Amino acid sequence: MCRKIDMEEKIFTNSFMYYNKRYELLVCAPPKAGCSSMKRHLLRLAGVPETIPVHSGKARSAISVRRQLGNNLKAVLESPSATRVMVARHPLDRLVSGYRDKLNNGGPVTGQWADHLTNYRTSRGLDTGNMTMTFREYLEMVVYTMETLGRGKVNRHYCPTTLLCSPCSVHYDYIFHTDTLTEDLQFIVDKLDVRGIDLDLHLNAKTGSNCY
Repeated sequence: MCRKIDMEEKIFTNSFMYYNKRYELLVCAPPKAGCSSMKRHLLRLAGVPETIPVHSGKARSAISVRRQLGNNLKAVLESPSATRVMVARHPLDRLVSGYRDKLNNGGPVTGQWADHLTNYRTSRGLDTGNMTMTFREYLEMVVYTMETLGRGKVNRHYCPTTLLCSPCSVHYDYIFHTDTLTEDLQFIVDKLDVRGIDLDLHLNAKTGSNCY
């Protein structure tokens, strides 16, 4: 499949890759797939206080591969001693979660998401007076963006994980799934003898029993 869609040997972005030097642990956690929880775990391992928001610039500086590895990312991706993990979620679940969270589950939206909605409707010549979006229109927006601008231009909260984590190019040792994230974390904690991870931590669990 990677050869078929011409995605081999390409890393489209490392914006969602995080790294802990002590355990040589690299994690790719895309939005709407356990991202907040995974980042909090890694921030704890890095000694970052709980008062620092997980999506803040200070948090990113403490765990992002860009700041932690710089030009050494390739070496870690190829290192036999490093552990590489990708967090996955069913793509339809990610779409639903994105709609409920960012498009207010069909209610009125404000701020940057209102701008996002307005820009989309303007580009299609649609009415921009209504700041609500049905689920059907939301799906049409995603498809329209992919078809007209390309898959890489889709908002990160519902952009395909194949683009955010580049599994055709990065040889991940393990793939976690949001449905079994606690068990998967337990596995890696035991394997690497990790200290400081709270397996009961679940952030942003707005759309179900799992942590998103």
